[in-house]
Amino acid sequence: MSRPLVVQVYRYDPNLDEPACYQTYTVPYFENMDVIDALRYIQNHLDPSLAFRFSCEEGKCGLCGVLVNGKPALACKHVLAAGGMARVDPLPGFPVVKDLVVDRAAYYKEQRSLQQTVEDRSAYVDRPDRDRFQDFAAFKDCVECSLCSAGCPAAPALTHPHMGPPGFSQVARAALFDGGVSDAGASELFRCFLCGYCESICPREVPIRTLNRRARHVVKGQWPPVVSTLLSRLKDKRVLVGSGSNGTAAWLRDNHNLTRTRVQHKAPIGIFVGCQFGMRQSRSHTPINLTRLLDVARVQYTLLGSEEWCCGHPNYLAGEIEEAREFATHNIEAFRKLGVTDIVTGCPGCYTAWKTEYAETLQEQIPFKVWHTSEFLWQLLEEGRIALKGPSTEAAVYHDPCELGRLNNIYDAPRFILGKAVNNVIELEHSRETSHCCGGGGLTLGAHPDVARQAAVRRVEEILECGLSVIVTACPSCETVLESTLQSLGKNILVHDIVDVLYGTMIGDIDRHARSGKA
Repeated sequence: MSRPLVVQVYRYDPNLDEPACYQTYTVPYFENMDVIDALRYIQNHLDPSLAFRFSCEEGKCGLCGVLVNGKPALACKHVLAAGGMARVDPLPGFPVVKDLVVDRAAYYKEQRSLQQTVEDRSAYVDRPDRDRFQDFAAFKDCVECSLCSAGCPAAPALTHPHMGPPGFSQVARAALFDGGVSDAGASELFRCFLCGYCESICPREVPIRTLNRRARHVVKGQWPPVVSTLLSRLKDKRVLVGSGSNGTAAWLRDNHNLTRTRVQHKAPIGIFVGCQFGMRQSRSHTPINLTRLLDVARVQYTLLGSEEWCCGHPNYLAGEIEEAREFATHNIEAFRKLGVTDIVTGCPGCYTAWKTEYAETLQEQIPFKVWHTSEFLWQLLEEGRIALKGPSTEAAVYHDPCELGRLNNIYDAPRFILGKAVNNVIELEHSRETSHCCGGGGLTLGAHPDVARQAAVRRVEEILECGLSVIVTACPSCETVLESTLQSLGKNILVHDIVDVLYGTMIGDIDRHARSGKA
């Protein structure tokens, strides 16, 4: 006999003068039992006053949306495990009618209002052409369950004057198939962080992120000015941050002579530094520490130096496939000349560009194996090529970058490294595939800094609840955004890259050396 389930259910009735609470029930389990089955058992056998909403039980009506263990889900599609525990809450951001039933009327009214704002009906197209019908059909798969809005870091339901994923979808559909959008509609597309959270929880697998990116290309002439300026500068200078046109080699000025000899040196391992690490002075200690780790491990690696251009990921996010192709072609050829077989990069955006976007933009497989630095360093540790002086006595909290984790499924490598560096790795409530975006992705930080800050503050507040002074991530953008947000909140807490933590552990002084880049 299977072990029973323990189900905690949110209980609240606004008509009663009683605070909200959780009530715990024990429910007998059967194979493939879902949340609706458990709630129905509670209502039929334990507590008939429990209120929840459902209809089709096939994931088609979208009525049974709830939070299950903190993650938005359709109750009829979320299968429970024997002997487990489930916490069930109403979708956040909506007025609670009773228990798990919420009122979405104002949400739908806002959605209709937004549609009038973002669409340009002057060039309406009656039907899509045959080649794009699959994309058009994707919009029809949405069942308006509101799960994506409940979890979206850009616009949680009814807490922001914009609709989040449903709004993004409306604009994308208008841009791709209905003839055009207003300037306000084009701007709406750049409120999206392209973090993939909506797609990860969508019961109908609507490719919101992909459709948004394609729509951005269509509305290129209506981009927010800051986006146009940024990408124009990128095309001119070949780097995303900093000035000058000497590639991403600014970080080399602070490194020692041994590292400089690696530039344009033939070797099997190519290190792609990227704009954020290479040109942003506050992040340059990380590639310096990485090269020291590789030198200790006797890795034969090479650097492009001034020949390293931006990876082209920002162009891809804006839908500029032609421009992204130019960056891809240059960087691939530069490493090919040096006999490189493996590419190692520490920026998740650069990793995504090398891992998937280059093949897509060039319509051919690239001739390299691609590693994120956490994966590569994990392998070196497993092989015993890096000796550590023992873990720190401190605990650390790890923030999963969206592109590294949710979009590339790299969760274990940074945690393995951090587990070697500290005694206790603290997991946030929203971690791994449910990690909340820091607000640094999708070009949103420049286009809509208010939206980015809203997401950043929410993530930082969750991190601060852990009460720790050591925060670690594996993305330079996350590091910069989280650190600046902490400072704006009066918290003098540094955010470390996983590379810096490993280097500090190797030399026995995380606090002093993890950020200095000095031996």
